[in-house]
Amino acid sequence: MTGIFRKWWLWGLVVVLIAAAGIAYWLWPRPYKLTVSRV
Repeated sequence: MTGIFRKWWLWGLVVVLIAAAGIAYWLWPRPYKLTVSRV
């Protein structure tokens, strides 16, 4: 049971990280994107 709980906790963490990365990628670093495309 502990293994299953750990697995679910890991999956939840992965989902949260992916969601945060996606939001940050789309909304936050637009100036960063412009700088990269400029170079």
